Amino acid sequence: HPEIASQSGKKFLLGMALEDRDIVQSASFGVGLIAEHAPVQFQPIKQAAVTQLMQIIGEADARSEDKEVCTECAIGALGKIVLLHYDNAIVNQAHVHQYLTMLPLKAESEEAQNVHKLFFKHILGKNTALFGVPENKDKIVGALARIKEIATTKPTLEILDT
Repeated sequence: HPEIASQSGKKFLLGMALEDRDIVQSASFGVGLIAEHAPVQFQPIKQAAVTQLMQIIGEADARSEDKEVCTECAIGALGKIVLLHYDNAIVNQAHVHQYLTMLPLKAESEEAQNVHKLFFKHILGKNTALFGVPENKDKIVGALARIKEIATTKPTLEILDT
């Protein structure tokens, strides 16, 4: 339903700008879903979505206990955009680097599992956003090492879908 996806995307952008972290979290998740499942309808909101997600992720207290789940939802949405909509213009290597340095996710196991699974899939697929520049190799290896470390040392977080 292209029209529903288009209208929803615009509403999600509005929700991402609110103060209520629960709404921001849900809106960020929604933007990620549209990026993943309605790529054509996502294009008109891509610039605004990336800008707002980077603002959410970049807040000084983004990793505080009150905001961590919301922030990780925004990181997950940014990851979908980076992996599926990289254009080296609106979505560029600065966004790829931001995404890679924010992994692993660990606040909410289901979201963490989905984000990490998508990341692994795109590593195996040699995604251009990830492998387009040689400097990313170390960042990818670092992200994988951090995911492995958390999965091994804190298995109760269930950040991997086993």
